[in-house]
Amino acid sequence: MKYYFWVFFLFSYLVNAQFFAPSYPNSVSKNNLIVNYDFANPTTYVGTGTSVASSTGTNLPASLYNSPVFYKDPGYLKFNGANAHYMMMGDFKNYYPPVTSSTRSGVFTISLWFNPTNINGMVLSDLNSTTISYNYHMSSIEMVNGYLKFSVWPMSGIITSASTVSLNTWHHVVFTYTGSSIVAYLDGALINSSAYIRQGPAMGSLSASQYYGVAATESTNMGSGAYGSFLLADVKWYATSLSSAEVNQLYRDEAPEYDLVLMLDASKNYLSYPGSGTTWNDISGNAKIATNAAGVSYYTSGNGIMYYNGTSTGYTDFNCNLGSTSTISVEMWAYPTTLNNSMFFGFNMYDVYASNTGALGFNTGISDLYGIPATQVTNLGLLNKWNHYVFVMNSGSYLLNKIYVNGVKQTLSQIQGTQSTSAANFNGGVGRIASWIYSSSFMQNMYMSKFKVYRRELSQTEITSKYTSSIPSFVPDGLTPATASTSAYQIKQDYPSSTDGFYWIKNANINDGAAFKIYADMTTDGGGWTLILKNSSNSVWSYGNSTAYNTQNPFTTTAQITSTSSSSYSIIGWADYIKKSSSGFQYMIDAGTRGSFGGIWTANAAYSFVSNSNANTNITLNTKFGTWNYVTGNNGMAPRMPWLGYVGSNTGFYTLSDGIGNWWGTMISNNQYYSPSPWISDAGGGTANANPGIIWYWVR
Repeated sequence: MKYYFWVFFLFSYLVNAQFFAPSYPNSVSKNNLIVNYDFANPTTYVGTGTSVASSTGTNLPASLYNSPVFYKDPGYLKFNGANAHYMMMGDFKNYYPPVTSSTRSGVFTISLWFNPTNINGMVLSDLNSTTISYNYHMSSIEMVNGYLKFSVWPMSGIITSASTVSLNTWHHVVFTYTGSSIVAYLDGALINSSAYIRQGPAMGSLSASQYYGVAATESTNMGSGAYGSFLLADVKWYATSLSSAEVNQLYRDEAPEYDLVLMLDASKNYLSYPGSGTTWNDISGNAKIATNAAGVSYYTSGNGIMYYNGTSTGYTDFNCNLGSTSTISVEMWAYPTTLNNSMFFGFNMYDVYASNTGALGFNTGISDLYGIPATQVTNLGLLNKWNHYVFVMNSGSYLLNKIYVNGVKQTLSQIQGTQSTSAANFNGGVGRIASWIYSSSFMQNMYMSKFKVYRRELSQTEITSKYTSSIPSFVPDGLTPATASTSAYQIKQDYPSSTDGFYWIKNANINDGAAFKIYADMTTDGGGWTLILKNSSNSVWSYGNSTAYNTQNPFTTTAQITSTSSSSYSIIGWADYIKKSSSGFQYMIDAGTRGSFGGIWTANAAYSFVSNSNANTNITLNTKFGTWNYVTGNNGMAPRMPWLGYVGSNTGFYTLSDGIGNWWGTMISNNQYYSPSPWISDAGGGTANANPGIIWYWVR
């Protein structure tokens, strides 16, 4: 014998990065809620494995089969019938109240939020074991040619939705058995009911099991019985029959959670952006397609980010279903490298604009701006920094619009001009990132990780939650300005496989806090070395520029780093902020060729790289490059940390010598008789190199 079981499934439109079960009004019964599999809640599913826990705390885990795809943000599973994905729930037998010494009631409600992607396929099957289509088994909820059908065994009545169910749209589906009839609901409204007695697997026996298959193939069906294809965000099972009013209240409580109508995610899981090409897939569940123009680049750095180059082709076109809403919220993580006459995003002529004075706000295309003044933008640190933005926009007028930065609502004012109320519209949901639809102008140079559009205003509580739960979790890898780390050493610790090359780092005390490019040796003695001096000239230096010369790094290739004909470079003045600790840090010197005529030392005291003292001698030589030995008389290598001062008749500026008499061991000088500076004249019995042609200095 085969039965159908009533099921109530509840899906919420994907609004939150992680949406949790809301608190329900007193009109909705919670005492008999046995399980809630909420895929936006990490207590339900962590993203790996096959076990799915109930957020109610009931020890009744569901099991996943054949690896359905998990979308952590917004929070749902994707079942693909072609891959035989399904989920098994149960055993629920002990949650049906006994009616007699040998029978149970069989009353239940199943609620789910689901988003169908195929017009045919199973949604829910009623089983007495974990084996699908075996022994007692039947289809309880099924998509049949676009219609939803519901039944329980003995299938004396089948409920069918009045019209086809929209694909690629979140729906709230509820199926309940009252004890005498089955009742089905769609999006809070009654579909129909059918009066007959259910004969469920656990009803005629206290020992028979009760399982449910989600998306599992079923031979006793109402259509094809094929594996289902849909998105699943939330499943609830109640050991009671919810009333029509309770179902409607549940829908109204949870529907706002599914008002996310567009989500573009650049993260490296490739569920939204595949890693190459111009197509960027919407993963809100609405199955929209955004298109990157030629000036948009993808970086795997920082767990995946999109870069907009600020040219006329640096934009992404998108569209979303806004319906009749007059208020939207746009959420994004962005790292603007300029805030000057550019747009974060826009519709036709309604946009978020950074003026040429540094203010940021809303614009309607007539030299107007309502938003955050330039001084406030500066104080917030919006330039060259990752920030979380939420822009609440209203059609017809922007005077009620809002801007939140990192969860904090900002004070807005009319900065220039007045708005065009007719232009303040959403252009039917057609928009553009890093510009506006009206033209390819006002292009924004920025990095971006996520872009979301909601068809309502988000509350302060929601915005705070979204900010704290979606703070970019990537560890900075230094591969872009937007993912700048603090030093080559830190990059090597975080990414041990990092190789020699150019990286980006930043420090609040350097370069006004903006990221800057460095060259890193990630190989020698374990790597993690930041280059702070490359000297191949005896004519460009002075005392004043010896610690800061070509600080924006003129090199583009490793060959230029080792060339004696390329520019010289010094960021010695920044080294104190780059070293890994105040003492115990290491420095490295090599000359002529890499790994020659120098070595690696540890500073055993809190010495500075710009010290004017020749007494910084508490150092340890860890590794020697070459056969040189320490000598006296300032004729070669001396056991002290390099220091800043005048030597050699004021033509030498950075040296190992003590500053008296001879000045061999000098790293920076302006003296035509040395190349680039007097280095090792006496190697103490080893091999000397008086004029190495090039000297490098490193810190970690």
